[in-house]
Amino acid sequence: METTALDRVLDRYKLPFTPHGYQSDCVLELAPMDRAGLYAEVGCGKTVMSTLLALIWGGGEDAVVMVVMPPILLTSWRRWLESVGNVDGILVYKGSPKERAALPVRQAKWVLCSMQIFKNDFERLRRELHGKRVIGIVDEATSIKNVGSDNHRKVALFFDGHKLMLLTGTPLSTPGDAYAYIKLVSSGIYRSKTQFENIHVEERDFFNNIVKWRNLELMNQNLMLNSIRVLKEDVLKHLHSPVYVPLHYELDDSHLALYRTLAEEQVLLLEQGGKIDATSAPRLYTALQQIVVNWDYFSGDDKVRPAILDVIDNVVEEIGLGKEGASKLLIFANYKLTNRKLMTYLQKYKPAVFYSEISPAKQAEHVDRFLNDPECLVAIANPLSAGMGLNFQGVCWEVLFVEEPIVPKDFHQAVGRVYRDGQQHVPTVRLAIAEGTIQHRLHANLLEKDALVNRVQRGFQDLREAIHGR
Repeated sequence: METTALDRVLDRYKLPFTPHGYQSDCVLELAPMDRAGLYAEVGCGKTVMSTLLALIWGGGEDAVVMVVMPPILLTSWRRWLESVGNVDGILVYKGSPKERAALPVRQAKWVLCSMQIFKNDFERLRRELHGKRVIGIVDEATSIKNVGSDNHRKVALFFDGHKLMLLTGTPLSTPGDAYAYIKLVSSGIYRSKTQFENIHVEERDFFNNIVKWRNLELMNQNLMLNSIRVLKEDVLKHLHSPVYVPLHYELDDSHLALYRTLAEEQVLLLEQGGKIDATSAPRLYTALQQIVVNWDYFSGDDKVRPAILDVIDNVVEEIGLGKEGASKLLIFANYKLTNRKLMTYLQKYKPAVFYSEISPAKQAEHVDRFLNDPECLVAIANPLSAGMGLNFQGVCWEVLFVEEPIVPKDFHQAVGRVYRDGQQHVPTVRLAIAEGTIQHRLHANLLEKDALVNRVQRGFQDLREAIHGR
């Protein structure tokens, strides 16, 4: 039997486990490419596959592997590479500007850094690696899905002439995102974004916003050039699909009256003086989402109690939180105001917290606490902060959204913290939806967006079917 490039890599670099057959097949399929899209769903082993592909491409020997990622993933990437036999020269490129300036980039074989530091030190990193062969990995590549962004521009420029792979399980928030991936992975398919839109945009509204797409099958074919799509339902047959439970609840009459006042008058006068102004459309849109949980803030009365706290108490009781053999609880919310409230209300459970006001270093500590501290029973998270790279399936299979994400990829990434390889239980995902509020429409929009992007990126089933049945 002929020896493959993957066989030779596995002989030299000892993995702590044997790759799944589908992982080996995907790596060998992408090995001949110079650019690759590795669009494997959460829990399917993108890190493993990208590492093997980088090693086949010469990473760790005559090429330096540069892995750009969200900062919360730095520790897990370092630990993973350290677990692979004969992989050395791992450099986590972080710290203050002075500390980073002293790091031996040119001697490293693997350079791990966040997207922001990659951009901040762009010129220094290019100078240090000048003349070397570089292999690029962009983990959670949704960071480059806007072709006009600095993220996309810097990645394109830095890895020009070098091998590059993009990793994400949820590439698209809208069909238009496909252009950014295609431009990096299969450049030349479209001459420009204008041509892409001429082919795929069917209708725009008065404000020139795209309201209808066409030729989505062609877009899918082009997105998948030099790329693979792996769905966990296709390859991890043993996984237990989540049970989705919509929790419809009602606000207190006074709370609902305040909500309607804000919706109709767009200004709330606070009892202690001052006002909340939501007279612009974006302000009103976000205020109506936040008032559902944060009744005290919007009323100016810190004695009122929003009904969502009763919902949380009921979930805590239902799952037997803290009892032997019970799951921990993962709660998702979109807004800082909500995360702060939940931190205070759930303090007795010593919560781990993941949102923008918590530093990356603290979040890394909170990951370890949630996984290993038996007194840390709850995690409170914004989907963008904890919706990637965290493996909570060993201790948690109960999830509650008190505010749903408005983008499908963020929802899938969040659920993927517990719905992934290694799970021992069927995950239960509860979706709190307040009657008579904007949360109903946002839920419907999420389902519609998910169905649309699945026509381009392919999904096992639409969220509408998963949550509400056929």
